[in-house]
Amino acid sequence: MLHKHKGLSYITDNNNRYNQIYNTNNLNPKNYNLVISSTNKTPEEIVDEIFKLLIDKQEITIKTKLLGEHNVINLLLASRLALLLNFSLKDIKNAIEKIEQVEHRLKLIENNEKYILDDSFNANSLGVEYSIKVLKTCENKKIVITGGIVELGKDAYKENYKLGTLLKDIDYVIITNKINRFAILDGLDRGKNVFCV
Repeated sequence: MLHKHKGLSYITDNNNRYNQIYNTNNLNPKNYNLVISSTNKTPEEIVDEIFKLLIDKQEITIKTKLLGEHNVINLLLASRLALLLNFSLKDIKNAIEKIEQVEHRLKLIENNEKYILDDSFNANSLGVEYSIKVLKTCENKKIVITGGIVELGKDAYKENYKLGTLLKDIDYVIITNKINRFAILDGLDRGKNVFCV
């Protein structure tokens, strides 16, 4: 149960998991809608996410090095809170544009005109889904090297099967973990270019 005193709570609810909290506490959440358009990008174009922040009839275009809709959603939440603390939109824009990519967390690496999206520290199903979504916005051939999602207990097969279904549009899939291999393969179209190592 949430505290009865008046206050504000901002929650990123991009997958509707907080409905139980709203219902249990008789809350009437105010929703802020986010629309992010996605088109195929060359690797050079994916370097930055560009979005418009529109709050209380104020609008500003912001460029961030953090890739993916999920990162933009978190930046929108932080921006809303910063406005409550009397930061200007210009202050918010400047702060967001200074944020650097985090090692192994959907970091774009260029090497000899080849591009790698390093998301090797990703450890949850939703995060994996977001990273594949970013990869699918890129043009050219796409290769995923994955050991699957580990340490899921009884949900391991279900979540790795889902991972396989998300990888159906990827040109080449390399599976590096014997434990999750069959679940991923069951979710994939087995006629594709899939390699198990």
